Amino acid sequence: MSAIKTLFKRLFEKKWRSKTSFCKEHDSARLLELMPMGLMLFNAKGQLNYFNQTAEHLIGKSEISQLTASKWASVCRVGAQEQLCSSEQNPILQALQGKRTYCDDLKYYRLGQAMVLEVWGIPVISQVDLAAPTALLVFQDITRRKQEEAKQTAMVDQSIQVSKKLEYYLLALEQEVAEQTSVLQEREQTLRAILDATTDTILMMELDGIIVTINPTGILRLNANPYNVVGSCFYEYLPMEIAEKRRVIVDKVIRVKQPLALEDERNNRWFEMNFFPVLNPANLVERVVIFARDISGRKQAEEALRLSQFSLDHSADGIQWIRPDSLYLYVNDSFCHLVGYSRDELLSMGITDLDLHLSTTSWQDQWEEYKRKGFFTFETEYRRRDGSIFPVEITTSYLAFKGKEYLFTSVRNITERKEAERALAIANQAKSLFLTNMSHELRTPLNGILGFAQILQMSDNLNAEQREGVSVIRQSGEHLLTLIGDILDLAKIEAGKLELSLTDFRFQEFIRTIIDLFRLRAKQKGITFVYEEFSGESFEKLPLAVKTDEKRLRQILLNLLSNAIKFTEQGSVTLMTGYQRGQLHLVIKDTGIGIAPNELEAIFQPFQQVGHKSRKIEGTGLGLSITKKLVETMGGRLQVESVVNQGSLFKLILPIQCSATQLSEPVKIAKIIGYRRKDEIATQQPIIILIVDDSRENRLVLVSMLKKLGFTLFEAADGQEALEKVRIHHPHIILMDLMMPKMNGFDCTRRIRQQPELQNVVVIALSASVFARDRQDSLEAGCHEFLPKPVDRNHLLQLLATHCQLDWIYEPSPVGELNAESPIVCIKGPPLKQANDLLDLVKLGDIQALVERSQEFAEQSPELQPFVQEIHLLAKDFKMRQLQKFIEQFIEE
Repeated sequence: MSAIKTLFKRLFEKKWRSKTSFCKEHDSARLLELMPMGLMLFNAKGQLNYFNQTAEHLIGKSEISQLTASKWASVCRVGAQEQLCSSEQNPILQALQGKRTYCDDLKYYRLGQAMVLEVWGIPVISQVDLAAPTALLVFQDITRRKQEEAKQTAMVDQSIQVSKKLEYYLLALEQEVAEQTSVLQEREQTLRAILDATTDTILMMELDGIIVTINPTGILRLNANPYNVVGSCFYEYLPMEIAEKRRVIVDKVIRVKQPLALEDERNNRWFEMNFFPVLNPANLVERVVIFARDISGRKQAEEALRLSQFSLDHSADGIQWIRPDSLYLYVNDSFCHLVGYSRDELLSMGITDLDLHLSTTSWQDQWEEYKRKGFFTFETEYRRRDGSIFPVEITTSYLAFKGKEYLFTSVRNITERKEAERALAIANQAKSLFLTNMSHELRTPLNGILGFAQILQMSDNLNAEQREGVSVIRQSGEHLLTLIGDILDLAKIEAGKLELSLTDFRFQEFIRTIIDLFRLRAKQKGITFVYEEFSGESFEKLPLAVKTDEKRLRQILLNLLSNAIKFTEQGSVTLMTGYQRGQLHLVIKDTGIGIAPNELEAIFQPFQQVGHKSRKIEGTGLGLSITKKLVETMGGRLQVESVVNQGSLFKLILPIQCSATQLSEPVKIAKIIGYRRKDEIATQQPIIILIVDDSRENRLVLVSMLKKLGFTLFEAADGQEALEKVRIHHPHIILMDLMMPKMNGFDCTRRIRQQPELQNVVVIALSASVFARDRQDSLEAGCHEFLPKPVDRNHLLQLLATHCQLDWIYEPSPVGELNAESPIVCIKGPPLKQANDLLDLVKLGDIQALVERSQEFAEQSPELQPFVQEIHLLAKDFKMRQLQKFIEQFIEE
């Protein structure tokens, strides 16, 4: 703008010294007439002294002749509210006061149409008359640009702003040179000020390329010497290839006498160039004017906009812009392909036409839900044009922009994923069925093996060698049972269905049992088993009782210690325990074969066994995998260190709670040889038990366990036969196998429960399947209890005692020779007063009186016989502390 101002000042102030000087100033005036901007010059009184043809075109020929500074304020509106121009907002008045102003939201009304103008108000002080300031008004029509900006702003991010672009360029027009020299001088100065101030390159050259006029911006962009650039050749400042292209364009402008425009890119900068012919009165081109504007910012914004649009159009997911009325504002190609409609069709439709779970009545509520959540993902179903339905995953974002609301959604076809999920579910179901069948098929024969092993261990007719053989049979069967359990546990862990059962138990006794077991195993193998407790101030004394999953903790220790002994041929296996700030620390260390560093991770993978292939290794390779998963499920961590041929060290840390519950020591009693019913009325009536199982071997095991105890037993091979035997024999207890031909145990139990006279019959389910689903199904069918196979004799006897109200009759055992295999059952104690009397005698140390007094209790109440037998056994060995604890537990109960 300063260049135009300077040009005007020169036109008004310069006195012509020669014809050549006049021609030069005349060129500047012609250049102003060709400017694409309106130029108006007002004198100090606010009267219009000068305007170019662009100004006349924009303002109107009749309107501009009557225009003054004050009238300008009445025909223009300012800002979004379109207020009348105040004195402070009038660029003419402000320029007359020496203030430079600018605005780009001035609206000029002509013939009922509003035109948005970009206006510069520039004060011009003439050196000829300093007391008479003038105001230069430079303006251009930016109505279309404003409309384009508003249109683009509504669709793209606010950060993308399109550079201002002049919509109209000056037509190459000539104007007669004013006859008065003073006027020409003033105009020349004003034009030069405009040229100097603009940030666009403005250049006028002869037909051969000699520069006649150039503004400072042009000099800077050509990197020319400002003192000798005029008179030099324009093409010399350009690379040869570019210069040749410019010659071709200039020649064409001269030939066609019409303006030409192009966009050019150099050194990552974009320029918009316009070439205008300057015609003389003979309609011949005598000069060429070049306008060049740097549009790099606009190009970058346009490129970003195109890239954004391209990414939306070519996204692999379907993209939708949805209006509050549910109609589509935009859809991309992928979405069109997804639903089978064209873009034009979809833009006349709404989301309720495709989403099966949306309707026009429910849309408003759904819109409010989208608005409330803002961003979320969900699944639904769409209907294609051909009527087919497919599942989709929708990711939606609520957007509010410039007072308008939109829903931006990404739509993904999840048909393949849903099919994969269904296939996975079917595979998991098949795996579960396989595991169930495998468990049943493997545990069924074990029922016979372990059942008779238990029966034979209770026999008094075996010598030491035979008893050891039976023990081997039972241990081998239990080992196989453990392997089956490992496989089932792995399946539960992988399915996320393994649940912990937290119970209170005596921890020190638990550890002693583990130590005794593995000390014996180590001795059998010829190695040493060592037990140590961590010492140091940071470690506390091991708690007497803890609360955790006793079964899983035992399983972890059994796996780790079994492996240590298995892989140790000489030396020792060491178990170390410690308790520290609510955490149990366990270390298992061996001097075995060790593990190579590259195999340390593999040992925790299912069915993986590392080491030399020729080494004979027992097991399934599941132990450590299950152990690690159990530790993690219990909230602990397991680490391993190992050196080949030197041994391994497993570190285990588990969170564990100390138990505040006082736990009594379990009491082992002599072998059961019979029973006595607590119900005095039915004392003489035997308990009738019906054994239902399609396997003769399984029935034989149960018969052998129960027959010698005095029960009346009947057998049935399937559910149908069981119903007939129930009607004939009216059993008190039914031991019901669940999986049988003809009629299974579930259906048979349901049929029994349908008969009112059989409602009190106790049904105990027997099954080789140990899945929770089978247990739950049996209870829902009407069973009272669920007993897994192989049947544990002690567990079975406990259930019989509970449901039939039985007291057991025991075989007297010699002092100190209690059978380790005897069941642990509840012993009935004396009344509170009698128990306190016995406790007083123990505290006094009067063993003789204790024995006599307790014998009197047994003679008066035969059901106290087991209690009295235990008193006599402990008293004979003077185990006073154990006597006191034994009696105290009955007082506490």
